[in-house]
Amino acid sequence: RRRLTSTAGDDLALASEAIARTLASGLTLLQAVRSATEAIVGTPVAARLDRTLAEVDGGLSLVRAVERMTERDPLPELRLFSSAVAVTGGDLGARAAVFDRAAVTLRSRTAARAEATAQAAQARASAFVVGALPWLAVAALAVQGGEVAQVLFATSLGRCCLGAALTAELLGVRWMLSLARSATR
Repeated sequence: RRRLTSTAGDDLALASEAIARTLASGLTLLQAVRSATEAIVGTPVAARLDRTLAEVDGGLSLVRAVERMTERDPLPELRLFSSAVAVTGGDLGARAAVFDRAAVTLRSRTAARAEATAQAAQARASAFVVGALPWLAVAALAVQGGEVAQVLFATSLGRCCLGAALTAELLGVRWMLSLARSATR
C-alpha cells in the first residue's frame, strides 16, 4: 500500500495519457484501459487495474469496477481516475481530453507532493541545526572557561537557566519537527 501511495500519481498519469492516445485512435474505453494497464505493467496501479479488468471480465461494468478499486484504495489519485472513467464511460462518450486533463492534474499533484516533501526535509534539517547551535555555544563556553562559564555551571541559578534553556530548546525542536511532519500528510 505504501508503494502504491508513493507512485500512484505518476503511474495513473502514464495510464491516463495512454488511455487518451488509445481513445483518440478510435478504440473503446475498455480497450484503452486494457492498453494502459500494459503500458504500466509491474506497478502497483497496474496490479489494481488488472484486478479491475478481471471484475469487468466477470460481468461488472467498467465504471463500477473502477469505483470498487477506489473503494478498496481510497487515494485521491484513484478517485480522480475513477471520475475520468465515470465521465467518459457514461452517456457523454469516451473522450481523450478528459484523460489528458486527468494526466496533467495527476502530474501537478505529484510535483506538489514532491515539493512539500523537500520543504519538510529542509525544515527537519533546520530544526536540528537550530536545536544544536545553542548547545554548541554552551560547549564552547565551557571549554573556554571564564566568569560566564563559572556562573552558568557552578551556581544553582546558572544550572536552572541551563535546565530551562534545554527544556525550551527540546520543545521548540519537537514543535518544528511536528510542523515538518504535518506538511507531508
